[in-house]
Amino acid sequence: MSNPVGCWAPRKTRPKLKLQRMRQYSYAYAALCPATGDMFSLILPESNNECMQIFMTEFAIHRNGQATAVIMDQAPWHRSGKIKIPESMTIEFHPPYSPELNPVEQLWKHVRTNYMDNHYWDDLDKMELSLCDALRRSEERRVG
Repeated sequence: MSNPVGCWAPRKTRPKLKLQRMRQYSYAYAALCPATGDMFSLILPESNNECMQIFMTEFAIHRNGQATAVIMDQAPWHRSGKIKIPESMTIEFHPPYSPELNPVEQLWKHVRTNYMDNHYWDDLDKMELSLCDALRRSEERRVG
């Protein structure tokens, strides 16, 4: 779905934006360290146990066996007990209904505001390419 938001325009003109309400979904998974700026993300087709397992496995590879504390919200696919947690990782959960405690929520806000608002894509593949670019740029901004 496109997300039109307020924007600047010349006086006495009304900006025209394409609006899209077709519902197709992709799911962005990300982990970031607020202290170092290290960030890892994947775009996957579902938000479920299988995709969470893919993310955790790939994140462990990214961390190269370093001890890592992962703090997550309590989404069902985070707490299902079906996810095999890599040995190098410790999982903690923050309290329910407390997105303000999750640093990755600020990443999503940044991506939506700076890369996704007021955009229209002809198909899901083009939106995913834009999302990949947004995540890449966000990572460069944090690390660089």
